[in-house]
Amino acid sequence: AVVSTQSTGVYDSYYENLKSFVAQDRQLKSSSTLKVTYTPMHGVGQKFMEQSFETFDLKPFISVPLQCVPDPEFPTVTFPNPEEGKSALNLAMLEADANGSPLIIANDPDSDRLACAEKLPTGWKVFNGNELGAILGSVSYQNFKSFNPNTPNDKLYMVASTVSSKFLRSMAEKEG
Repeated sequence: AVVSTQSTGVYDSYYENLKSFVAQDRQLKSSSTLKVTYTPMHGVGQKFMEQSFETFDLKPFISVPLQCVPDPEFPTVTFPNPEEGKSALNLAMLEADANGSPLIIANDPDSDRLACAEKLPTGWKVFNGNELGAILGSVSYQNFKSFNPNTPNDKLYMVASTVSSKFLRSMAEKEG
């Protein structure tokens, strides 16, 4: 028997909604030479990331072939948590180096955790959660203001957990 779900409509609606967040300079994105490497660490994130890149008009990313298919045995990592840092990202770093890609994005198998790394002259810098939160918060604020320049800053809010760094609070205080 064929199993059918209603999830296709949910996914379509989600990606359609994402388009409202796409920066307007599509030409800049299409002419970018930045290469991004992605790994779902044997999980379910591959197809969702592919669709997200397409939705945001980004060039396709470089996949880590040994980790792009779901496998509950996680045969290429000791522990499939990208937040573990370099040891969890070894294959992604090798793939990125082989393809001249200076940026790695990784998800854990169920795609609820994120890690990012950048190739620097001194080697790979794996960002910690506080650094990623600061970057994402800053970019979110800048994007919102570019689309909504007349919204007063005192009507905007940033939310952080009690275990997060205080960067977003500092940024919010500085921006007003």
